[in-house]
Amino acid sequence: MLSGNGVFAYLADAALQDRYAIVQTAHHDDAQLLLAFWESRPPDGIVMGRDVPSRSIASILSSILIWEPVQDGADMRVRLAGASLEKRFGYDVKGRLMSEMFPPEAFRDHLRAVQKVIESGQVIIIDSHLSAGMVEKLHLEVVLFPVVAPDRKSKWVLTGTFYFA
Repeated sequence: MLSGNGVFAYLADAALQDRYAIVQTAHHDDAQLLLAFWESRPPDGIVMGRDVPSRSIASILSSILIWEPVQDGADMRVRLAGASLEKRFGYDVKGRLMSEMFPPEAFRDHLRAVQKVIESGQVIIIDSHLSAGMVEKLHLEVVLFPVVAPDRKSKWVLTGTFYFA
């Protein structure tokens, strides 16, 4: 589970290694905006279709990804993915399964993190560094929190991915 620090190797155009850590505080301005949106949520939670999309986070919608549990939670499907996520993955991830997007070990870790968000109802903030060898390709901050599906019964997860310059 994404319980602290970790390292994963990814294969995309080049071998990428993800060094990440769970952090308590968001540092990216857009991550802070998303967390303020979370903090101001209605008592019944953030509901897809009612609260998302929202004018208060319109400026960061391109950085938002929505995970829907499938196969009784054994995998997650991307329901919505903003255009800036192509920078992270190299392709449009909308409709993809999490198991298709990450190597097996990383998939299990990411899946557990998303499941933890659903079960706990809490936010997770991740500081991630993607590197090819000694060269950092991307430094990003990822915010995950639960949202209510349009059926108002199921729980999904909203992820904001924000890039540092």
